[in-house]
Formats: sequence, C-alpha cells, structure tokens
Amino acid sequence: MRLMLLDLGMRKPTRKIAIFCRPVHHRITSPLALMLESSRNVLDWMRISLVLAKSERRSWTEEEDQLLRDAVDLEEPGSINPSKWHAIAKHVPSRTNKDCRKRWFAKMASDVVKGGWAPEEDEKLVQAIEKYGTRWSLVSAYVQTRNSDQCAKRWTDTLNPMIDRTRWSAEADALLLNAVQEHGKLWTKIVRIYFPGRTGLAAKNRYNSITRFSTRAPRRKSYKPRFESESASSATQYTT
Repeated sequence: MRLMLLDLGMRKPTRKIAIFCRPVHHRITSPLALMLESSRNVLDWMRISLVLAKSERRSWTEEEDQLLRDAVDLEEPGSINPSKWHAIAKHVPSRTNKDCRKRWFAKMASDVVKGGWAPEEDEKLVQAIEKYGTRWSLVSAYVQTRNSDQCAKRWTDTLNPMIDRTRWSAEADALLLNAVQEHGKLWTKIVRIYFPGRTGLAAKNRYNSITRFSTRAPRRKSYKPRFESESASSATQYTT
C-alpha cells in the first residue's frame, strides 16, 4: 500500500487528504483515477467534498433562489428567520445547509419588508393573484418584498374583494359571543362556520370592541358641593 495525496481545494486548515491505494505499476496523476483506486467510503466522501467545494464558488441562479424560497415555505411556512437548514438544503440540489443559510440571510431575508404595505406592493399582490391564484410561493416571488405568509394574510384580511364589510348587527354580535364561548378565540374557524365572507381579523376586532365596551366602567357625573351652589344663588340675590 502506498500513500497518495489529493488537494480538494477545501477551506479547512488541512487542504490535502491522505488516501491509501493499491500498488500500481504506473504513476497515477488523474484525480478521477485516484478516486477509482480508493475505497468506496473514501470515494463517496471525496465526491461530496468536491461538490461542496464547487458549490461554494458557484454563483446562485434565479432558479436556485426560487428553490430556496419554496423550500423555506415548505419546511417553515411564513418564517423570515428559518432554522431547519438541513431539511431546507435537501430541496436545493448541490447546495449545502450552510450555503442555503448564507444565501437566505444575505439576500432573501433582507428583501423581506416588515410593517405596512405600500400601494405599489398591494398592486403587485393583486397582479400576482390574478396570475398565480393562491399559490403563495409564486405570489411571494412576484411581489419580491414580502414572504408567502405576509401575502396570504394581506389578501385574505384586506384586499380580497369578496370580503364582507357590512356593519355588524345585534344578532351577529350575539352569535359571535356564543361562538367564542364554544370554540375559543379561533377566529379563522369561527368565521368559516358562522360568518362566511368575514375575515378572522374582523371577527377578532369586533369581539374586542364588544367586550371592551361591556366592561367599561360607567362615567361618573361631576359633583358640586351643595354649599357652593347655595353661595352662588345667595350672591346672585344680593347683587339684584
């Protein structure tokens, strides 16, 4: 057996890997031939290492960016700060968990805006819905500045033209209170069963408004001491 070295171009402190090979009668200079001479375990390790080294240097394509977005939506829907990078990387060929994490926080996460929606974002969201329907990962990619969860919430709570925006009646208020008593504050479930067309946010806001009004303490009338009013009337009589 003889020792041969192969430089894999890794960024580790040890850049060369020692491999034990069977004696041969000619000098092996090809990395591929050297891999064939090695054991199966070492071969697999080397192949993976070469892929990792290559993936570190290669620029990300738009297709890979979309695969990464889809993977995050699949493994951790709506997350801006995902953590399941090993699972996410399985959906992005030739990219490691570290590659995906680095790309996400360098590019994707910085693109996601928090807070109120701009009119331009609403317009792009409507266009995306017309084009892709409720395939939120595609909608998010079209909008660019919002993740899939933000797009879905904005559409269902605000922009959907089918939202019921009529005033709440006394009967609807009573039904809402009974629904919360029976199901708890599961707003999506409540509007699906009792208030088709209403949004979960609308039901939540209405419930909070009802309970806040019913628990509000009655306002006290301002009280003036009796002697002050008597003094004032006496002064009036004296002046006349």
